[in-house]
Amino acid sequence: MHHLPFPIGLHLILTPGTSCALIPDDRCTAIHEAILMAAHRADCAFKAAHVEADHVHVLVIAVDEQHAASFFDELVEHTTSAARNGTQYEAFAWNDRVHLTLLLPWHIEVFASFVRDQALYHETHTLEQELDEVFLPPMRVMP
Repeated sequence: MHHLPFPIGLHLILTPGTSCALIPDDRCTAIHEAILMAAHRADCAFKAAHVEADHVHVLVIAVDEQHAASFFDELVEHTTSAARNGTQYEAFAWNDRVHLTLLLPWHIEVFASFVRDQALYHETHTLEQELDEVFLPPMRVMP
């Protein structure tokens, strides 16, 4: 196990796979609870989460690589199970492509605020705009 020099923030964006284009409205609370359970089971500190119809933001703090890996496994398992609860959603699965941002400790609280404010942010921005503008800024070519 590799110990990190300081705890690291893990921000993940999960999107539904092709079997279910949107997260069922009646499963959002269960998915949020599953995120809390995953953080607890992986011994990661929960910081923030937000469930939208087309994606989920999750922010936790991990103290080492083992806890980070364990969290990801727990997150996928428990949120998938929460989303599938009920026969009409049994085909639900997450997209294999997960957006991951690693955050230094001094950025975590600012990012937690951003995650908590997702409902307001998405009143004017789509997921694609968010990814383009916030997470995948254009590369600048140096002359």
